[in-house]
Amino acid sequence: MALRLLLPTLPPELRDLIYTQTIPTSNPATTAGLPFTRKTYDSSHTRVEISPFHNGNPGLLALQHYRYLEGNEYAKWIFANAVTLQITVHFKGHLNTFVQEHWDKKIGAHLKNLAKRNPWLRKVANYEVKIMWMPKESGHGKKMRRIGAVAGRMVEVLTQQMDENVKVKKGDVKAGLFVGGWTVLDYRASGQAMGLGEFVWGLNKGSPKMQVREAGVAVRAEEGEENEVDTYMPSRFRAVPSASSKDEDVRKYQEKPVCRHEVRKDLDELTTFQMDNEGSGASIQLAIMAIAEEITGFGQANMHAKIQP
Repeated sequence: MALRLLLPTLPPELRDLIYTQTIPTSNPATTAGLPFTRKTYDSSHTRVEISPFHNGNPGLLALQHYRYLEGNEYAKWIFANAVTLQITVHFKGHLNTFVQEHWDKKIGAHLKNLAKRNPWLRKVANYEVKIMWMPKESGHGKKMRRIGAVAGRMVEVLTQQMDENVKVKKGDVKAGLFVGGWTVLDYRASGQAMGLGEFVWGLNKGSPKMQVREAGVAVRAEEGEENEVDTYMPSRFRAVPSASSKDEDVRKYQEKPVCRHEVRKDLDELTTFQMDNEGSGASIQLAIMAIAEEITGFGQANMHAKIQP
């Protein structure tokens, strides 16, 4: 049976222009037409959740079921241009027994197999990675490893399936590291650095084309308000059934950004601080200050960026 045509007089180039108008960020995020809504990889140290979404038009995607050429075209266009991968990592283990090479190999194999079953994943240019750092214990004054170096490597591994041409031309990787307040204070009390400056400013211009790094504190929701964490999510995620983590420990926390650093190809770098302590307890305020001091100290020492007010 031949395919039907919705726009028989328009050439493919004009149809593509129409498709580009269907994905404003004001559209509710959806998983419609995507082969999977969530993949979870659990281990003793981490829980990794991968959830794809897009802001396209479910109605146009539904045309596939009625044998319309435009429905098939639109699905291919969405896969190539409009999908974002939201990845949440919950670090829940012991950093001093965490072996980076083993984690890299295991997660890398999972992602390689996932991309093999879903080749369109290699063309996804937009990644939003959130690392919630809430270990069982941080070391209690002993020689503790630097969190930032581990988290930075995690981001590299989680984005390594992106096609190199896509990465250079339109890659957009946003990554945030949010550390539990008690862990921040433990590092501060022991006089050891968390390596957050390395995470925020350890970026190379050009690959991916745009990179954003955030660092902040993971704040526990008040008792009886565990579900309030969802209200702090960007509005485009709230309509996505898979966007809210199924990890109950993660759902009890909300991220509170302290520093954001942007690197875009051929543009100046931009660093901003958000020192909003309103409504925070004394321990969280101390954690926020500790994070800001470490990041600014690293930046001033290495002259990687001009800090903006």
